Amino acid sequence: MSNDFEQIQTLAEQGDPAAQFNFGICHLVGDGVEKDSATAMKWFRAAADQGLAEAAYNLALGHHNGDGVSKDRSESLRWLRISAAAGYPDALVNLGILLQEADGVPQDLERARECYFAAAEAGHAVGQYNLAVIYADSLGVTEDFAKAYLWFHASAEQGYAPAQEALGLSYLHGQGTAIDEAEAAFWMRKAAEQGLSSAQHNLAVLYATGRGVQKSMDEAHHWEAMSHGGQPV
Repeated sequence: MSNDFEQIQTLAEQGDPAAQFNFGICHLVGDGVEKDSATAMKWFRAAADQGLAEAAYNLALGHHNGDGVSKDRSESLRWLRISAAAGYPDALVNLGILLQEADGVPQDLERARECYFAAAEAGHAVGQYNLAVIYADSLGVTEDFAKAYLWFHASAEQGYAPAQEALGLSYLHGQGTAIDEAEAAFWMRKAAEQGLSSAQHNLAVLYATGRGVQKSMDEAHHWEAMSHGGQPV
């Protein structure tokens, strides 16, 4: 047993919430100890009871999946709300999705937007993307392509493929920004290279039409094939 592991265990047993969370992670992934989801959740619960937001989130996941604790949707939602209320970005995004899609909770687009905004402000790429979609698709708010563009851009800069594709489309259609076909192709390629099939198709169209790139039917056929799993079309 390593000194680091022993120190984490000692601190966890003394009631330190950060150590309890880390000790839970050790058991969850089998780092220094055999994998044991039930023991992991016990330590997450100890840390969550002391207000550690990331521990509450992991406990929510445990109850959602039935991993180490009972599969219990109401308990999962309870801990997810607790984590979100403490400002944990992953919890905010997941709660926002539930509220947006009315998945086990009444639909509340205003609260979903608030969750996404808080996560986006914390730098969460998916939160930024989801917030952009709220504005682009006027989900509970007035359509605002300028705000959508800003959040798509923030998310795309972090490498989130759906945001890169959406940013490419923003440049292509001049939504929230000036039309710039070269920028559209640049961001579409970024998403395509990550394996996003819709972006691969869109990039193929750009090559076929010569928009933002030098026209090339070879490239168009290549990316169209990639969008179908690499199979000839």
